[in-house]
Amino acid sequence: MTTKYQNFINGKWQDSKSGKFFENRNPANWDGDLIGTFPLSTKEDVDEAVAAAKEAFKKWRLVPAPKRGDVLKRVGDMMNETKDEIAFEMTREMGKVFAETKAIHRKESILLITLPRRADGSLDTTPQVSFPIK
Repeated sequence: MTTKYQNFINGKWQDSKSGKFFENRNPANWDGDLIGTFPLSTKEDVDEAVAAAKEAFKKWRLVPAPKRGDVLKRVGDMMNETKDEIAFEMTREMGKVFAETKAIHRKESILLITLPRRADGSLDTTPQVSFPIK
């Protein structure tokens, strides 16, 4: 059975206002692997999602930085715990080889796990630049 996906807007799963869906297929197995059907979202859907995100940010910004950092670290931990499953699904969707997808995912989850903290406990998201020693 094909999985039907929905938009997650303002804490609720919902279909697009268009009522339309599109198929997402594995490019390496086009005829044999239908990943699912996804909502064909409209400008109205996007506007609703952006408005909900702006409203949620009003509360999120009041959460102390160390607590927000803890939440982001937990997300990174969860991504790391399910890295093989995430990489498998990304491979299906993009058609990349598994090892390449796993390496891309690893970089993303490590970033969330290892962001340095400032003295006040907040996350330091300043890009770190390094240069090779010659």
